[in-house]
Amino acid sequence: MRPIIFIRAILVGIVLLILMTAVPVFAVPPVVVTSESEISGTFFCGDFDINALGIIRVTFINFLDEDGNVTRLQIHNHQEWTYTNSVTGTMVRER
Repeated sequence: MRPIIFIRAILVGIVLLILMTAVPVFAVPPVVVTSESEISGTFFCGDFDINALGIIRVTFINFLDEDGNVTRLQIHNHQEWTYTNSVTGTMVRER
């Protein structure tokens, strides 16, 4: 009698494990919004100027529950800047 109870317990555990791993299949996909901006400016440094050009990309990822309510928000910020000496033309990139 005991081996049958043990086998049933193992089978129930396997079924529950399969059901728990299948839950994400029914989840609502996240909403992704990306915004990109270009910023430029000049810094005065006595005998020369430094021209700055930046590209800023921000990505918002909203994770929703079944009712459409936000459960988690991720924000990714990526910036790339280029600084150029107006006299020598030397460039420095920052990422």
